[in-house]
Amino acid sequence: MKLRKRFHMVLVGKLEEHSIREVCQGAAGYVATRPDLDFEPWTVYPGGKFAASLEKLNHADGLLVCEKDLSSFRGLREHVRVPHVLFLANDRRGSTPVVRLDEAAIGKIAAEHLIHRGYRQLAFFGCGTLPWSIQRGAGFLEATATAGLTVAPFAFPPATLPAYLYGRLAQRRHGLYQALRTLPRPCGVFAANDVLACYTIAAARALGLRVPEQVAVVGVDDDPIANAAAGLAISTVQTPFRQMGRYAAEILDRLRRGQTVARDTTLPPVRVVVRISTNAFMAQDHLLARAQAYIEERRNKSLHVREMVRDLCTTTVTVHKHFFEYLKITPGAYIRQRRMEYAKELLRAGELSVKQVCYACGFDDYSYFCHTFRRATGVTPGSLRAAKPT
Repeated sequence: MKLRKRFHMVLVGKLEEHSIREVCQGAAGYVATRPDLDFEPWTVYPGGKFAASLEKLNHADGLLVCEKDLSSFRGLREHVRVPHVLFLANDRRGSTPVVRLDEAAIGKIAAEHLIHRGYRQLAFFGCGTLPWSIQRGAGFLEATATAGLTVAPFAFPPATLPAYLYGRLAQRRHGLYQALRTLPRPCGVFAANDVLACYTIAAARALGLRVPEQVAVVGVDDDPIANAAAGLAISTVQTPFRQMGRYAAEILDRLRRGQTVARDTTLPPVRVVVRISTNAFMAQDHLLARAQAYIEERRNKSLHVREMVRDLCTTTVTVHKHFFEYLKITPGAYIRQRRMEYAKELLRAGELSVKQVCYACGFDDYSYFCHTFRRATGVTPGSLRAAKPT
């Protein structure tokens, strides 16, 4: 039997990295829906040695390439003749389609999380030469400035940036120790990625600082290796790597069909996954902090103020007084606000239908959920879930 011609799509990147593996799985998921496509991942060896020659690259029918691994092409990019799409890109690359993260939005959502948790003294740990770190820091600074807060920024040079490398261990730890010693207490730290967050938590513990009561840390990427190394402790901004892979593969598929494609696709962050490193509320008022923690644990339920009053052993008048004095909002409105934020997180993740999100948030009436969501956010839940990236 004669074999049918199939389109051979290849993903190129350092497959030992969490982000690349996730993008790879997203691309593979798209290819699985197309019977005329073949998919194959090619790794880039550590140290800049590329795993394939130019001849082998051009033997593929199309390429998905991690932009930060372009250096591994060693000047070959101009000679790649097959259609290709860059993912995890920092910016536009001429006519080459790119799929990238909204790095500034990542910094913004991290700031909003720490501010909502009650931290008013904040710091940013990143690298002053890596574009994604710079952009995340800029988004964090912008959001905190809007809230009337200031940030202590720490930009570690690449040679001493805490990372999974054997060399310069003392220097890498020394920089973190110095930074942590200068921070006010309590302080919310935004680390540019989970690896840096992992080392920050370890350094804080070595200095005898309580996490999160004295130092709270939020990272980025939901990296399972970094999180395990930190004792399953890292609160992190979840990024849509698998969605990125699906979009990149779809764009490449459309390119080979001669269809019009977006040249710059930007994906927003999904949500903050809360773990031990920020699992506290730092409100000056003790009752308010207890109430916020109580509500946060029940965002997926239908919660009434009277239940909370009973479980906190207080009175309705007292709870209203404390919420309005410190947050300028009633407890009922605050509960609705947090439930709608949870609904937005589930909708942005895109794994559940709108009706499933309705029930996951503790609503029994689908119409009432849609009405409440639209009144709170200004958009329908269906439009948020179906929203295309910019």
